[in-house]
Amino acid sequence: MIFYGTKASNLGQQIINAKCDACNSQTKQKVTTFGKYAHIYWIPFFPIGRKSVSECQSCYKTIPNNQFNQNINQAYSLNKPKVPIRHWSGGIILALLISGIWFKSATREIDPRQELLKAEEQKMTSTPDKELDSTSYLLKAYFDDFVAGEMQPENFEYHTQVDDDKLLVLVEIPTLKNLANDQKPLITQMINQLIDISEGIKDKQRYIGVKGNFVYDVGSTPVNGSGDISAKDIYEFFGPKENFASPDN
Repeated sequence: MIFYGTKASNLGQQIINAKCDACNSQTKQKVTTFGKYAHIYWIPFFPIGRKSVSECQSCYKTIPNNQFNQNINQAYSLNKPKVPIRHWSGGIILALLISGIWFKSATREIDPRQELLKAEEQKMTSTPDKELDSTSYLLKAYFDDFVAGEMQPENFEYHTQVDDDKLLVLVEIPTLKNLANDQKPLITQMINQLIDISEGIKDKQRYIGVKGNFVYDVGSTPVNGSGDISAKDIYEFFGPKENFASPDN
């Protein structure tokens, strides 16, 4: 639940010598100004107006600022209290946070291997060709036979790539979020079981990434083993980051 609303604080007082329209006395008028602001969790975010009242020190009649006579209004306008910076504190903090996030994002060094992984992801397909990607072809047949129908295995997408002694296996499962967390590692186990009986690739270092619609969730790599992984874990398939450093660095 978000607590929000409006509050007001006293911005100050001033004494003005002016005629009171109520008692017709030329006397002191005490003018008090209040600043109203919006808050979230009681933290002021931005001001939303000011209101002032004048109190005659003779008859103690009070009047709002929209009823000030000319003399009171002129004197008040010359020394009208300013909105304090604290009424902007929440907005300033939020602006600083957004600026910090933007600056961090703008200056963050992008891993050059990110584009290499994206290029491999673009090759993923739900209908792998037996001649072009036999491992993906076998994975599809395996998953179509053994994965429950409610997971819609016909929509799974696959891609594999071999580079010397390394094997990259990418699988996208749109319904992955429907699996309980303790069931997701079974996907990696099924992939490893197929690789274990596949001549030519069973002895290669395996970089397996299984993703939902957006991010990698489970898989395995030589460094991290099996379990939760991210795209950064799969980057190692392409080699150390230092190998892709710009000549200017």
